Amino acid sequence: MNASDSNAPKRSLFRRIFRWRTLAILGFSIVALVTLAVLLNAEENWRASRAWKQCRQALEAKGERLDLAGFVRPLPPADRNFGAAPLLSNMVCRGDLKPPLDIHLNGPTNVPSLGSWRAGLGFDAAGWCAYYRQGANDSAPAQPESAARDILAALGRYDREFAELRAAAALPEARFLWLPTNEVMALNMPFLAGAKSVSQAVCLRANAWLLSGRPEEALAELRINLKLIDALDAEPLLISFLVARSVTETALQPLWEGLRRNAWSEAQLAGVEAALARLNAVERGIRTLRGERAFGNALSGELIRHRSQARQALAAMEDDRAGRDWPWVSRVFFPCWVVWRSQVLGNRCLQDIVESLEESLAQPSRPCLLSPALTNAWNARLAGPSLYNALARALLPVMFTVPDKVCRGQAVVNLARTGVALERYRLANGRYPARLEDLAPRFLEKPLADPYDGCPLRYRLEADGAFTLYSVGTNLADEGGQRPSRSRPRGTGERGDLVWSYDTSR
Repeated sequence: MNASDSNAPKRSLFRRIFRWRTLAILGFSIVALVTLAVLLNAEENWRASRAWKQCRQALEAKGERLDLAGFVRPLPPADRNFGAAPLLSNMVCRGDLKPPLDIHLNGPTNVPSLGSWRAGLGFDAAGWCAYYRQGANDSAPAQPESAARDILAALGRYDREFAELRAAAALPEARFLWLPTNEVMALNMPFLAGAKSVSQAVCLRANAWLLSGRPEEALAELRINLKLIDALDAEPLLISFLVARSVTETALQPLWEGLRRNAWSEAQLAGVEAALARLNAVERGIRTLRGERAFGNALSGELIRHRSQARQALAAMEDDRAGRDWPWVSRVFFPCWVVWRSQVLGNRCLQDIVESLEESLAQPSRPCLLSPALTNAWNARLAGPSLYNALARALLPVMFTVPDKVCRGQAVVNLARTGVALERYRLANGRYPARLEDLAPRFLEKPLADPYDGCPLRYRLEADGAFTLYSVGTNLADEGGQRPSRSRPRGTGERGDLVWSYDTSR
């Protein structure tokens, strides 16, 4: 047998595979599969679009606004707007990350403490005095009586900015000179980076005024931070809400310091109480969730209109859980029904969270945290990775943390308001009350609730005449007013309560 005879079967097989009839069948099969895929995708698009339309109609029938335009209010006139102060308007216009009021000499390292009312730590006046003297190459030891003067002198370079902020804080409205655009994928909120810097500088200056025996000046600085919180809460997005809650805890430090030193008068405290009563974290959290839902709907519209940006966004998710849930085909073709299905899930989930918080707003004795039944039900719906919930799995988990942030934010405000009422009672009676009910109705309408469990805030009059006031905190365990351990790592379910108390002997 020669070589040509051995190659004959191979040539015969090649001819049978690539003859016109076989190629025609193969081509028809490919066309049929592609046609079937297109038809299935078209049907799924129709079904998903109908499901989203029905969901939208059901929510709008309840009076909900699902479009971003419903949350974009016109900017108030500059002569009525705190956000039009030059320092704040420049933060928006520049869009950089440089702190507008930088209290640090060489970056945020080796910096003294502004104090922490949560940990019961007072303002480190001597530390700040030594810090600024070091920057001025002054080796003289810091003396407590000169600390306030040295701190105020170091902040003197910002006197003009502080004067502008004080004047602006008296204006009736607070909005940053910023409006979201239709390009939601490129949304930028440059004022968030500077807001915490401003609040820390204001806190430092207020503490210095208290140290120098001028509480009226400290109160003027406190009003700046309270107005800054209003401006942050005016933006209906989660990141702004979270920054506002952080600024709130910073802003309350000088108030706590003044109460610890018995520095405030009755008239001053009455004004502070009226301002704090407007800081309703539950109400602002509800608005934030609705704003985030509208933002998500706008983002979904952008994903559908701009497929290339959608594919880039999914490629960026490659390393996280949601990215691994996506088959490569979806990252190439990105069917619209994927977005609509996730919109249905996302809007219904956020509506459940909103309605839960609205019940807590209407009934302060109801905890703000989500019920375990609701949480478990939604975890089950998002448990299995699929194209029907991939976007929702990426975006919704952070929303389940909002009620806890709302709880903490409202607990902080309720503690501060009760602390103010206790001091007003002491000024009127020469001692703290035996129980919180004694504050009503002159100083508080009624004892304020702990949003974590709906019970009144815990209060105990100590044998030395001081008091311990606290919320049970995230772990929902009443630990008798014990503060969290500073050595316990974050994220490990730290023990301890959220406590407002101080050493009145100091």
